[in-house]
Amino acid sequence: MLHFEFKNAKENVPNSSSNSSGSLSSPAKSKSVVNQNSEVKKIEDTSVSCLVSKDEKIVVLPSAVVSFECEYKFGKCRVLLDSCSQVTLLSDKFVRKFGLPVNAAHNAPRIKGVGVGASTIPVKATTKLKICSRSTKFTLEIEGDIVPVAAIPYVIDIQPSAKTNNTLGSFKLADPAFASSRIQISHIDILVGAEYYKHCMLNE
Repeated sequence: MLHFEFKNAKENVPNSSSNSSGSLSSPAKSKSVVNQNSEVKKIEDTSVSCLVSKDEKIVVLPSAVVSFECEYKFGKCRVLLDSCSQVTLLSDKFVRKFGLPVNAAHNAPRIKGVGVGASTIPVKATTKLKICSRSTKFTLEIEGDIVPVAAIPYVIDIQPSAKTNNTLGSFKLADPAFASSRIQISHIDILVGAEYYKHCMLNE
């Protein structure tokens, strides 16, 4: 999913778009299947960032910090857009932090994939929420499976060249992590899969 191979040369930084805003229809009544307690780093404001610096061989997948609504719960979270994922996943840590309502998963599906590794992860609960852009009126209702945060690892700690940073500074970025000279992301809260990917890209 991520490839780093550093070489000195010039950079190329492509486009940058945005994510989602609106109100939420209430999901069906549900009972909590997720434990209490959680710590999720505070995420700063600002508005999709995709960084590809060809000559430095840096590729970073598109992420965004968006607002969300879930019944009477509101907040911000970091999402990663993955057009190759067959499922949409939410971190259990994120769900616990905001006390989101959950529904027991039917037929106890199991997930296996790159982030999950060789083992399979049983899905015990799902939830629905609306993600909202912080800079446009775009909103998107999603439903995802709740998995341990370790099942969707995404850690970035890179320092692009000054030229790349200057180029990024000319865009309004969906993920504020890209606005600093050193790009550091310690986790994501939601992995948005192929089912919703085109809606995010086309603002529909």
